[in-house]
Amino acid sequence: NTTDQDATANAETNQYNVNAPVAILSPGANSGDVNQSNTADTDATASNSNTTDQSTTQDQNGTTSGGCSSCGGGSVSQDQSGENSNDTDQDATANAETNQYNVNAPISFLSPGANGSSCSNSCGGSGGDVNQSNDADTSAWAGNQNDTTQTVGQSQDATVAGSGFCGCEAPSITQSQTGTNDNATDQDADADAETTQVNVNAPIAVLSPGANNGDVNQSNQADTDATAYNGNETDQSIWQDQDAAVRGDGCGTCHSGGGSISQDQYGENKNDTDQDADAKAETTQVNANVPIAFLSPGANSGDVNQSNEADTTAVAVNKNETDQSIDQDQTARIGGAGHGGGGSIVQSQDATNDNDTDQDADADATTEQKNVNVPIAILSPSCGCHGGG
Repeated sequence: NTTDQDATANAETNQYNVNAPVAILSPGANSGDVNQSNTADTDATASNSNTTDQSTTQDQNGTTSGGCSSCGGGSVSQDQSGENSNDTDQDATANAETNQYNVNAPISFLSPGANGSSCSNSCGGSGGDVNQSNDADTSAWAGNQNDTTQTVGQSQDATVAGSGFCGCEAPSITQSQTGTNDNATDQDADADAETTQVNVNAPIAVLSPGANNGDVNQSNQADTDATAYNGNETDQSIWQDQDAAVRGDGCGTCHSGGGSISQDQYGENKNDTDQDADAKAETTQVNANVPIAFLSPGANSGDVNQSNEADTTAVAVNKNETDQSIDQDQTARIGGAGHGGGGSIVQSQDATNDNDTDQDADADATTEQKNVNVPIAILSPSCGCHGGG
């Protein structure tokens, strides 16, 4: 059995709000409130699930017998070979990305009180606040789950019986069993969640007293989660049973009631598991307020409130459960009723459990938050406005 699974999920949200009013020789223009907001729920889920069940059952029964008027010899040869081979390759990739941008860049030239003013005196204007906010829930989940069960069951039963005049002429029984379970599991889970939130307020006032005078409120809130999960359960079992009997009754003048029995068992469980989980969660939040006033008394004098809130989580998990078992049983009997009841029995058992597990889990969570307020005023004294920040 060969299983190859590849799951890829990509979810991307891009949200842009831009307000760029321009006022030239327009007193009191664009003086209303500016409210810009983005809300996003971006989810990417990639999942692979595989269940493999392999079973081999073998049964052999051989018998030779001779009556009283014949020679009761003979031979039995039995051979069994059972193999379960499984290869599972799973690759899950989930990418979730949210980009949110708010830009407010009003320009006032020779326009007193344009783009909002909180003044009640000669500065004029009705005062427009600027409110910009972003809210994002970005989740990426990549998961692989594999369950493999391999079973080999083998049974052999042989009997050689002679009760003739010759009794037994050294019959032979040869039995061989070979059982192999071979499993390879390769899992790769990669989850990337990224949230970028930017608020920019850059009002420019030139020869515009009292322009751009409302409060500025900028906020970002993000919940960024990346989870990569690999789960593997492997169960391997081999059961082998051999039963052989050589019997010579020698009802005449048999000189040898012997014979030979040769039994061989070989069982091997081999498992190789390779798991790689990589989770990356990144949140970037930027608030920038850069008001510029030139020859504009009382401009850009409102309060500035900037805030960022982030919950950034990256989880990488590898889980592996391997169960290997080999059960071997051999029984042999030689009985002779003649003058010499000898014989030979050779039994051999060889069992191997081989397991190799390689796990690599990498989780990176990064939060970057910036608030920048750089007011620039050139020849722009306060004009007596109240409520200035």
